[in-house]
Amino acid sequence: MYSRKRACAVTTLPIDSVKGQLGENLLSYLFVLHMFVSVYLQVCLGRTVLSLFSRFIPDANENLGFWFAGRYALGGKTDTDRQKPQSRSGVGHPESGNFVDGQYISRPQETSASDLSLVVLFFVGLLTYLSLLTVFLSIGLPWIVGCFLPYVLLLLQKKQSLILKESFPSLSLNFALWFFAHLCIGVTLFQTVSGVETFWRNNYGDLTFHIGMISSFVYGDVFPPEYHLYAGSSLSYPFFINLWSASLWWIAPTWKNLSLLFAFQWVVVWSSIYFLLRGNRFVFIPWALLLGGGAYFFENFGHNSGELIDKGFPWTSFLTTVWVPQRSAMLGIAVSLAAMSLIFVGSHDKPERTMSSRPFDLLGAGLLLGLSPLAHFHICFITGLFLSLVLVLRGAIERDLFRLRYFFLPA
Repeated sequence: MYSRKRACAVTTLPIDSVKGQLGENLLSYLFVLHMFVSVYLQVCLGRTVLSLFSRFIPDANENLGFWFAGRYALGGKTDTDRQKPQSRSGVGHPESGNFVDGQYISRPQETSASDLSLVVLFFVGLLTYLSLLTVFLSIGLPWIVGCFLPYVLLLLQKKQSLILKESFPSLSLNFALWFFAHLCIGVTLFQTVSGVETFWRNNYGDLTFHIGMISSFVYGDVFPPEYHLYAGSSLSYPFFINLWSASLWWIAPTWKNLSLLFAFQWVVVWSSIYFLLRGNRFVFIPWALLLGGGAYFFENFGHNSGELIDKGFPWTSFLTTVWVPQRSAMLGIAVSLAAMSLIFVGSHDKPERTMSSRPFDLLGAGLLLGLSPLAHFHICFITGLFLSLVLVLRGAIERDLFRLRYFFLPA
C-alpha cells in the first residue's frame, strides 16, 4: 500500500505541473490576442465616439464620410469625385484631378488620407477607453468588467461600425526601416532572462517606477488612482500609458508578458507618430523627433545623462532621456501630433477650405486635447494653448469665431 500511494503521488505531480503550464500558456496566448484585438476595437470605438459627437454638428454626415472613406482633409478621391464631368474649360476639377482625353487622372498623393484617419481614430478611441476604464474601476468594478464595459458603446452604432472602411496606411522603405528600428528598441526596453534587466542606463529608476505603478493597478485596490510609493496619497502623474498597460496585462500578469507588452506599445505608438508626421513624404522628420537632442558624438550612446552635466554637456538625446524612460511622454507627443494634424494638415493641403467647412476637424482636435491631460499634461497643455491661439487668430481673420465652439467645448 505504501509503495502504491507513493507511486500515485509521484505520477500526479507531473500531471499537475502540465495542467498549470497549459493554463499559463493559454492565458499568454489570450493576452497576445487581446493586445492586437484591442487596437482594432479602439479604432472602432474612436469612430463611434466621433459619430456620437457629430450629431451636434449640422451637416456632419459629409465630414464623417471624408474620414471613413479615407478622404479626410487631404483631398483623397472617392467614387463621386471620379465621376465628375469635365469642365467647359477642359482643365478639370482642381479638387479631384484632371480629365485628359476623357479619362480621369488623379493627383499623386504622397501620403494617403487613411494614414491619418486610422491613427486619429485610434487615439480618440484609446483615450476614451482609458477615461471610462478609470471611472469604472474607481466605482469598484472588477477588471474583467471594467475592461470590456467601454466597448458597450459600439452597440450604439450599426454593425457596419465594426468594419474598417478605411484602407490601411501605405507602406514604404522608410517605414520598413522605421518599424524595424523600433522593433529592435522595443525588445531592449527590458528583458526577463535573468531577472528584470534593461539596456538603457537612464531607465534604471524610471522602469521600476512604471512597473510598480502597473503592478499596483493590477494587484492593488488603488482606484481612484493612488500613488504606489506612498499609500493613501493621490496620484499626480499622467498615468494613462501605464493604465493602458495594466488593462492588457491583467489577463496574464507575468514578467515575460509585460516585457512583450512594453515592446508592443512602443511599436504601436511610434508607428502612429510616423504617419502623423507623414513620414512617407517628409522622410527625415520622424527620425529627427526620435533622435533629436545632443551629445551623440561626445559620449557613448545611452550614457547616463546626469554624469554628462559635470563634463559640460547638460543635454543628451531625446531617445535616451525622454522617450525611453518617460513612457508618458511618447503617448503625449502622439496625441498632440494627432490633434495638430487635424488642424494643420488639412489647411496646408487644401488652403481654400475655411473653418466653416471643417467643423469635424475642430471637434476631433478638441476631443483629443480634452481627454489628453492624463496622457501627458505638459505637452498637451502647450499644444492646447498653441492651437487655441492659432484658431482664434484664424477665426478673427475669417470672421467666424463662433465656429470655434466645436473645438473649445470638448477641449
